[in-house]
Amino acid sequence: MNILITGATGYIGSNLAKALFESGHKISLLVRPSSDLSEFSTGIQKFSIHIYDGCYSSISKALTQDGINLVIHCASLFLSSHREEDVERLIDSNIKFPSMLLESMVQHGVYKFINTGTAWQHYNDESYNPVNLYAATKQAFDDIVRYYLEVNSIACITLKLFDTYGPNDGRGKLIGFLIKKIKEGGHIDISPGEQEISLVHIDDVVSAYKLAIKELVGIKKGSSREYGICSADTYKLRALIKTIIKEYNSDIPLHVNFGGFNYRDREVMTLWQSYKKIPDWVEKNNVVDFILKELQ
Repeated sequence: MNILITGATGYIGSNLAKALFESGHKISLLVRPSSDLSEFSTGIQKFSIHIYDGCYSSISKALTQDGINLVIHCASLFLSSHREEDVERLIDSNIKFPSMLLESMVQHGVYKFINTGTAWQHYNDESYNPVNLYAATKQAFDDIVRYYLEVNSIACITLKLFDTYGPNDGRGKLIGFLIKKIKEGGHIDISPGEQEISLVHIDDVVSAYKLAIKELVGIKKGSSREYGICSADTYKLRALIKTIIKEYNSDIPLHVNFGGFNYRDREVMTLWQSYKKIPDWVEKNNVVDFILKELQ
């Protein structure tokens, strides 16, 4: 298929773009002028690059030049908490831009859309309760998708992601932080650690998108489906850290001060449970095994 991917310079989007290209798809990337394309430096010629300059016309151009027949929307601005100056950026990135994308799709006869949501739209396992403003903007866009489903017969699959990890992850997330600190030893302060976490390897995330593409090809216009991409192995943060330290058994001690700082506001203590699993998805990676391999 001819697939347009947004957010392809992010960790998930870049891994997805490369994997889909290797699977035989023609891949176009819609990026901002300031986007860092170094992730593709050794194979940038494989992809058709289009610049989103903030205007609708740049989206329209990207959809028409390469005969796009499916769009995967990975782009977003993630902020675990926000300040007043962040509100406009969150709305621009997570609502305005993808809304223009949908409008342009309709205008150019592109009706297949894979959206990326977040488990943080489901605080306390509720059908909708946003953990933060980021999650609220993702939900707001879901409502806009519903309009295009009802009025313009877009066909959409939304994948709601839990936490993700993998090799060469420069996002500064939990797993990379733990690997670095365990190698170095010393002392770290952390929350009391009783919150539940689900961590899905990037390869398993990519496989979920591949399954969504296959499913989307066969569903009718005006249809939508939603799946949560959650690991079968969930942990409490405290238990995960203790397990890794015990299994690693390093001569370099790491002293973890659980309760060194408080939980953040609206900490997710209990994971979203009432999601649907994407059919035929098989998780092949375990986070403890990954960390121990990275520590070798």
